[in-house]
Amino acid sequence: EYRQFIMEKWQEPFGDMRQELVFIGQNLDEARMREALDSCLLSEAELLEGMKVWQQLPDPFPAWE
Repeated sequence: EYRQFIMEKWQEPFGDMRQELVFIGQNLDEARMREALDSCLLSEAELLEGMKVWQQLPDPFPAWE
């Protein structure tokens, strides 16, 4: 059943196109967190440009060591 659910979301070359985040804590501001996360999403136009263009977008995160 779970495999079928995953396969329904499957899209090459990306895989299941599904991610989940869980935030646990007290007094979390859900609206503010959603707004911050939503601001990270690509626009429809950016999405259609494809991976080569995405790779040129600035990376706001520091390099991993």
